[in-house]
Amino acid sequence: MKYNLTLFTMPFCSYCNGLKKRLDELNIPYLDYDVIENREDWLLIVEELGIDILPTTYINEVDNDKGVFFIPGKDYQTEDEILEIIKTYF
Repeated sequence: MKYNLTLFTMPFCSYCNGLKKRLDELNIPYLDYDVIENREDWLLIVEELGIDILPTTYINEVDNDKGVFFIPGKDYQTEDEILEIIKTYF
């Protein structure tokens, strides 16, 4: 199966930038979804998830909008942990 990876980030978030750098080094493709530029959409996601923390990661199958969110502090504690989760899909 093929998957899409979306990172919900902000430009000046050091955790977000660190994760993007590591993904680039691993050649794992992702969509960088700036929550400042897309504030209204992000607020809908926050309402659904009940948490507003970055970088939130979303992985879904290609051609299928339904997927899974991974939230820092809830689903993973460190950058290494989320990278290991992501690598299971790519």
